[in-house]
Amino acid sequence: MPCMCSLLCFATTVVFCGSVAGIILILILRAILRGKRSRRVKEDPQGTYIGLFHPYCNAGGGGERVLWCAVRCLLKKYPACKIIIYTGDIGVTPRDILKKAKNTFNVSVQEKDVEFVYLYRRKWVEAARYPHFTLLGQSLGSMWMGLEAAWKFPPDIFIDTMGYAFTFPIFRFLVGASVSGYVHYPTISSDMLRRVKMRTMAHNNKNYIPLKTHRVYPPCDVEDLKKISPLGNDAERITIMSVGQFRPEKDHPLQLQAMYELRSLLVNDEPLWNRLRLIIVGS
Repeated sequence: MPCMCSLLCFATTVVFCGSVAGIILILILRAILRGKRSRRVKEDPQGTYIGLFHPYCNAGGGGERVLWCAVRCLLKKYPACKIIIYTGDIGVTPRDILKKAKNTFNVSVQEKDVEFVYLYRRKWVEAARYPHFTLLGQSLGSMWMGLEAAWKFPPDIFIDTMGYAFTFPIFRFLVGASVSGYVHYPTISSDMLRRVKMRTMAHNNKNYIPLKTHRVYPPCDVEDLKKISPLGNDAERITIMSVGQFRPEKDHPLQLQAMYELRSLLVNDEPLWNRLRLIIVGS
């Protein structure tokens, strides 16, 4: 029994000392990061630096379109602000990144208007690195990557545009920046949004949380599409066009299933069925 008591005392001491050491390290890191930001503010008191956290900014998907449209809007509405983009696309020059944004999304951003901060820890958020407990591993990995971003450039305003919520405490508590986020693929339901709106308290929704949630729809530029002349003059043809990337979550087989069901409904109207055509456009 005395040995067991000694072991418990030793374990308690280790946990206590480790906790104290961890708190001290966090406070030291907080002082360093806030000091770096304060020195930058003194050097440029009129400048407001907005950091957009998008480690895959050169991917060319829907989330990246949101990013570049956001950059364009920020520069248009707040021309005096400085845009910082945290990216893990090592080896890709800023010019090439902006060129791809122009070619892919038709969004023009001048190289002089943005600054890229390259992150070398992006590998820690790759799903392939965590065969088990993938979401947990990616979340903790995002904190490790977020620390790198905060150390290299502590911004005044931090905007996460990829859904790495575990980076929020780093930039809010350690850096002292204002924090915001845009989630392109939310893991929430309409019922959860309704509870937040109605201030309904539940196990995953406390009534003291500030109501600062807004639903934002991704931008879709159709101006160039309006300029396209009709393809042919076949008034008899009924065309159904589906536009979207060829990715599993788009569920293109479901569209084919819908056409099959439509075919069964028009089994007695062969002329009408022959007028229908499904065109799937994507990349």
